[in-house]
Amino acid sequence: MGIMVLWRTPSIAACIGYYKRRGGCPARRPLSPMFFCLVLHKIVSAIVSDENCSSLLFRAWYQDDGVVAGPKHAVSRALAIIQEHGPPLGLFINAAKCKLFSLSDLSMFPPEMKRSRVPHLEILGAPIGDAFFCAKVVSQKCAIASKLLSQLEEVGSVDPQVALLLLRQCGGFCHHALACKHGGDVVIRHNMLRDVFAESCRRACISAQVEVGYGSASEERHTRPADVLAANWMMGKPAAFDFTVTSPLTSSNLPEASVTAGSAAFAAEEMKHKANDSKCAELGWVCIPIAVEIYGCWGTEAKWTLSQLASRLATRQNCPKSAAVTALYQRLSMTLVRANVKALLSRAISDAGY
Repeated sequence: MGIMVLWRTPSIAACIGYYKRRGGCPARRPLSPMFFCLVLHKIVSAIVSDENCSSLLFRAWYQDDGVVAGPKHAVSRALAIIQEHGPPLGLFINAAKCKLFSLSDLSMFPPEMKRSRVPHLEILGAPIGDAFFCAKVVSQKCAIASKLLSQLEEVGSVDPQVALLLLRQCGGFCHHALACKHGGDVVIRHNMLRDVFAESCRRACISAQVEVGYGSASEERHTRPADVLAANWMMGKPAAFDFTVTSPLTSSNLPEASVTAGSAAFAAEEMKHKANDSKCAELGWVCIPIAVEIYGCWGTEAKWTLSQLASRLATRQNCPKSAAVTALYQRLSMTLVRANVKALLSRAISDAGY
């Protein structure tokens, strides 16, 4: 739930609400929206019938989103009613998504809610502000919609509405399933890639240890950055290979990823260096991050490492380096695909209730 002032009058405030459900009917069930609205109706009725909320200027609700505007004391009372009546019904205000917009003091509201004095804002996707701000928001949304609509022909559906639904729903579900840490699929994918790489090192007669130091004290476990520790990798020094799988579609990566291929993997490599270089230097190791994007694009250092490993495999197996490079990439890529498919299937089955 967020609180904001929509007008310049200091005594006016507005409240935008976001709720999180605990237990009850699972999401994406056909009757879930109806059950949610039935429960929310009791809270809305309590707000409407409360005398202290009679001065509210605006109220709007859409399932788990709500907007309330009016004098600050009325908005504060509406918030109190939600906090009082919501938990017994299984609804809790999600303070992390709440925001206060005001030109006056908002100390009466919970401190964990975000504050903003900017008069321009969006309510449920609709812009509120001057003409320039509204035009900018609408043009951004039109650009996104145009890109989506241009892909309808690629889907090949007879019905354009079916194609649009597939593009809007499946894309978001797939990315969430591949990036969400809940359920352990992200860890499983990481470990599968790590193990294939470690086995390839051993096939090239490189001594490779997995998760070095992970059997000791908890502090050491969190500060030793070697997913795979390879002895005598570079100028007689061991190399600490730290694997990471990143997504180019996250909010932090998308702006650059939409322009430059592999930028998300490069950013992940930089983060690994910042986190691990000092510790590796203390241990006499060379820190080499192995970053790959969830859709298969490898980072710069990962490509160099795989090229070096393929050279040693080619020497060991008496085959051309090109063949060793192809085989190594094929094996790692198939491992990534299998892990992604497992994540998609496990999430789809879980959401279907099987």
